[in-house]
Amino acid sequence: MYGPIILCADIPVQAETLEKFVESSASSVASTPEPVVGIDCPLVSPQMESGRDSPVDVSSTSESSVACNSTGRRSPAAHKNPLLQEKCTSEELRTVTCHLETKELWDKFNDLGTEMIITKSGRRMFPTVRVSFTGIKPDQRYAVLLDIVPVDNKRYRYAYHRSSWLVAGKADPPAPCRMYAHPDSPYSGEQLRKQVVSFEKVKLTNNEMDKHGHLVLNSMHKYQPRIHLVKRPEGAPGQIVDLENEEYKTFIFPETVFTAVTAYQNQLVSGDKFPFRYLLLRCGKPASNDDDTFVSTDKLLTP
Repeated sequence: MYGPIILCADIPVQAETLEKFVESSASSVASTPEPVVGIDCPLVSPQMESGRDSPVDVSSTSESSVACNSTGRRSPAAHKNPLLQEKCTSEELRTVTCHLETKELWDKFNDLGTEMIITKSGRRMFPTVRVSFTGIKPDQRYAVLLDIVPVDNKRYRYAYHRSSWLVAGKADPPAPCRMYAHPDSPYSGEQLRKQVVSFEKVKLTNNEMDKHGHLVLNSMHKYQPRIHLVKRPEGAPGQIVDLENEEYKTFIFPETVFTAVTAYQNQLVSGDKFPFRYLLLRCGKPASNDDDTFVSTDKLLTP
């Protein structure tokens, strides 16, 4: 029912990258909290230029990168989070572009400060991460994967009197990191050129003992979803064990950053709610009992 998962224990390169980044950031920013022990959440200095914290600095070739970066939501170059940078290890994939579907909806949530509910049993994401690709070779095979990484090493709280998120301290110990392979992978290039890849079955949980393939997150922490397009030659094993051993390209959309919560905090999101099924119909997606029951406000879809 769920796609295969990859534990970060199988990806030592990521842990090493995190450790190096945390060390360099901690030594150059005196006001930054000390990193947690183990695989540290990456550090990113926030930029206040846009009116609220923007934790993402993405050097991106995704479709949305130009618009997002032009708003001034960038962190100082010295403190770039390596996990929030697009990466390509294949010359063939350099010209491939990833498009975020329902981008307008993501943008409207992002303006309010997107929150995603996490539960012990797992809760589906809304908005759903849905992407399409251009520049794909029709005779090639590809796998499409999604993971969700911490934006920084901070824990947040919501200040109701200010209607804004504030830093509450350093992050909790990181949850087990997993990678979700879309269950329809691998795709032929011809298939991938004609369809939208929807990660509607991805579920978020705060249960570190989860055995159902859900993505494990910490509540009151900020996260960035990432899309990985992986070349899968004929004869390649079905499951991807170590991404760094593959030819792949990573795509990141800054507007999909969210805060994981067990209950909605922002009153603009939790105040004047209307049925989630209505939003799904507006997006052309059938409702599911596993999805959020209510989200957002009447302002969300106001032109």
